[in-house]
Formats: sequence, structure tokens, C-alpha cells
Amino acid sequence: MRIAVLCAFSLFSLVSKADELKAFDIDAYLALQDISEISVSPDGGWVAYTITSNDLKKDEQRSVVWMLPSAGGDAIRMTTTDSDASQPRWSPDGRHLAVLSDRKDDTNQVFLLDRRGGDAQQLTDLPQGVDSFAWS
Repeated sequence: MRIAVLCAFSLFSLVSKADELKAFDIDAYLALQDISEISVSPDGGWVAYTITSNDLKKDEQRSVVWMLPSAGGDAIRMTTTDSDASQPRWSPDGRHLAVLSDRKDDTNQVFLLDRRGGDAQQLTDLPQGVDSFAWS
């Protein structure tokens, strides 16, 4: 008898929760954010990644690079939301993070970010921009 009452109560709870859920429509889909390009620092202490989201007013996507301590804690935004940034790559010593960004002239260039903070340094200035890069 107790099991039947418990099952009925659980079913009632699920039905009432279903009424509270919003339908998954086009607005909900466009509000989704995509996490990609996960990169772990050489010492394993940090994880860098890219979050891509849609800006419906501007009708465009924006990608921002974030960093998170692997032991837990708050995420740190590493790049501005005013431009696209992607392909986070750790320096061999783990102190710096290089990214592609179109923060100047809407052409992707390689920028260097200090893990501890500060302004980005532009490393490349190629007229056609940069599609991909790697530390050597």
C-alpha cells in the first residue's frame, strides 16, 4: 500500500513539474551556448575553453575564451565579448594562453594572454589573417 501511494505521489509530482516546463522552441534553441576547444594546461592546473553564443539582435555568433581552475572554482573570462576568440593553446610552461582573435580589423590574428591577467599582446599581423597555429 505504501509503495502504491509513493508511486502515485511521484507521478503527480512529475505531472505538475511537466506543466512548469517551457517548450523547447526556436528561442530556446538560439539561447543555447556551445562549449568547445577544451585545452588543459601542461601542469593540469587550468582548463581553457571556448563558449559560443548567439547574439540575436546583431544576428551573429560570438566566441569567448574562458579559463577554469581544474581543482574547482570560478571561471575567468579571458577575452572580450566585443570580438571573437578561439583556439586557446597553452604555452609549454603554462603561464600564457595564445588565442585567435579578430579584435583588430576583423581579421584573426594570434594574441598572447597572461594567465594571471592583463592586456592581450598581438603576436601576428598578417594581411590575410591566421586560420590555425601551434606552439613550437
